[in-house]
Amino acid sequence: MARQARSRAEAKKIKDKWRAKKWYTVVAPDIFDKAQLGETLADDPQKLMGRVMEVTLHDITGDYSKMHLKLHFKIIRASTNEAFTKFIGHDTTTDYIRRLTRRKRTKMDAVFKVKRRMAMF
Repeated sequence: MARQARSRAEAKKIKDKWRAKKWYTVVAPDIFDKAQLGETLADDPQKLMGRVMEVTLHDITGDYSKMHLKLHFKIIRASTNEAFTKFIGHDTTTDYIRRLTRRKRTKMDAVFKVKRRMAMF
């Protein structure tokens, strides 16, 4: 009988931990017009720091032709209901790269002009 009471008490503790968690809206930086990236769950805002979220550019802009670009955002600050991010990088999907390459080709050339602004922390 005592074992059942103890296991019930432990089960209530687990449920209480779940109920203590809260949903936070993840928001993109200003360069992406503070678009909503999604939602994440945490019991303490400090536990959100450092989480990385990956979304496609299509999710932010709604332009279906940009579905192959993946953007990576890192949560740097959290308020009561929102988690604010910074842009840390991007990538392209493997299926898009495979579609661009053809068999029996030995060389691919690509020229990109890139301007990058360094932020001081």
